[in-house]
Amino acid sequence: MAKVKQIRRLVAFGCSLTYGHGLADCYQENGREGPNPSIQAWPHLVSAKLKLQYDNRGIPGGSNKEIWHAIMTSKFKEGDCVIVLWSYINRSCMIFEDHIDKYGLWRGSVRSKKWLEHQFNDYDATVDLMGRVNHVEHYLNKKKIQNWHYFADHYCAKQNIFPQYNSEDKMFCRNNIDFARDGQHPGAKTQKEFADKIVKDPTGPAVNFSFI
Repeated sequence: MAKVKQIRRLVAFGCSLTYGHGLADCYQENGREGPNPSIQAWPHLVSAKLKLQYDNRGIPGGSNKEIWHAIMTSKFKEGDCVIVLWSYINRSCMIFEDHIDKYGLWRGSVRSKKWLEHQFNDYDATVDLMGRVNHVEHYLNKKKIQNWHYFADHYCAKQNIFPQYNSEDKMFCRNNIDFARDGQHPGAKTQKEFADKIVKDPTGPAVNFSFI
């Protein structure tokens, strides 16, 4: 029998869907996220089902470029595994030495509008995303860190050139069951549905590994 890898901690990366922005314990009256990730978000729910410690490194408003950067600059421990919920493709950022400037529809800035108008198209953004996914996968595999990848943007599932990810098993919930307190982000029931999807994924983290 093949030796199974013992996993102690789940490290989760993603955007506000991972952080849990808007959930009851992660909401401020001005609409901003709370100071700490929500325990109603999927990282806590998945780790509880798998009896693991966890570290939620979700980035509210994070683009796939920023998520990639966070993974590549993170420190990991022996016994870590990584789950990434990649964000929406119509976001980006510019990384400076001391800060990150975010671009996206919700930002409303002139730079965001110019970026969307002149430097964005769906197909190019999907190709860029898959390059980052493959880079992260290779990087973590070399470190012998088990990793699994899921996607918030269902446009990715339409691309025939990346068949390994063209599956509903790898996508965030297509329709929200409920909404968080801010009326925009997914609510606790939707988060639970996605956590259950991860646990039931036939190629996901609950398969063929021991957790201690």
